[in-house]
Amino acid sequence: MVDDQLIHSKLSTNAFPDFDEVANIVQSVAEGSKPQQVIWLENMRCAPAPPLPGCNRKGVLG
Repeated sequence: MVDDQLIHSKLSTNAFPDFDEVANIVQSVAEGSKPQQVIWLENMRCAPAPPLPGCNRKGVLG
């Protein structure tokens, strides 16, 4: 939870959130932004909606 808003649920996704994305969300909230949901999961190669076959963590084919 960040600023009383759930940004990730390991129970729902069966995966840990990407640490860098969580850090960026927390930093943004500290600077005044609203919390955003985590999109990237740890060791994920693509964003979950929808992942492209063979894409890397940046969502680029390769």
